[in-house]
Amino acid sequence: MSDILKKIEMCGLFTGTNGRRGCTGNCAGCYVGTIEINHSMYQGNEEQVYELMDLLPNLKRVLIFGNPDPSVDPDFCNETARIFQSRNIQVLFISNGVGGIEVVKRIIKGLDTSLIFEFGFSIDALDDKKNSSMRGTRLCLDDTLLSMMYLKNLGINVKTSFTIWPTNMDENWEEYVNFFEVRGINVDHGFGCIQAAQGRINHVPSEKILEIRNEYSHLKLATILANDGEYEDYLSTYVANNKLKCTNLKNITAYFTQGKIKTTYLCTILSSIYPEYLVCIKDLCSISSHAFYEKTVKTGYCPAAKQALGFECVCMHPVCRYYKKTFHASSASLPRASYLA
Repeated sequence: MSDILKKIEMCGLFTGTNGRRGCTGNCAGCYVGTIEINHSMYQGNEEQVYELMDLLPNLKRVLIFGNPDPSVDPDFCNETARIFQSRNIQVLFISNGVGGIEVVKRIIKGLDTSLIFEFGFSIDALDDKKNSSMRGTRLCLDDTLLSMMYLKNLGINVKTSFTIWPTNMDENWEEYVNFFEVRGINVDHGFGCIQAAQGRINHVPSEKILEIRNEYSHLKLATILANDGEYEDYLSTYVANNKLKCTNLKNITAYFTQGKIKTTYLCTILSSIYPEYLVCIKDLCSISSHAFYEKTVKTGYCPAAKQALGFECVCMHPVCRYYKKTFHASSASLPRASYLA
């Protein structure tokens, strides 16, 4: 067994390759369905769950994305979670909320709630019409809240995530955060510009990224573009501690495909842009020293920034989309960085 596989502790899992053709939603910003370009529509099976666990003997936590949402295959996601829990592995779920509380009940039926680390919901606006438009299907916030409170009453941590796109970039994000936090629901957030590489939705302009980040400096938004001072902090903390999602394979993303389990970096944006970094799990070592490795570990620059952002930044540092920092008033001027793309 590869030493790389032995070191993996966390896995994001897509339980099949129906992609967007089979999803309960049709999110304009979705890039998950790109895997279907080279793979037929397919639903995973129990044998692959056991195979994945055997290949990753030190696996501690699995984020179950479903196919590509748990609402697509709630019964299989439930069975998958049950198998992981049988080996004391924690599970997480994240869903668009389609199907409401009945689907949630099917997903967690019979599971050990102490081994459900978190259940997340993707909600991009408090307004039902806007959120439904962005998700490509009718959604009701009240129905999703019922699901959330049902889970909280079972002692399960609940989270909501918003992604900022041109469609919702003028939202009052402080109001959004307060709405959920007063209900005991954790909030995560980031910019969607980095996910627009497939061209199905417009990018958030760089000027708007900085405007939103400054206006909501008390919220912990994704940095995306860093000035010189922020970049130094990023290098000395995030990069120095090897938290980059494309320079270490302690955490990975896996897909059940017909006949094989495919895997890639935890950051699936990279393999969406560069399909060569999606490989059979037994060949994972083949991407452990990739062409952009040396530059990335030295600079921390996102190797897919130009394609994913939709522009080539000449005055800021394009940092990992997972990196978040609280921005204070002193960052408002955002001085020009020395980096030239």
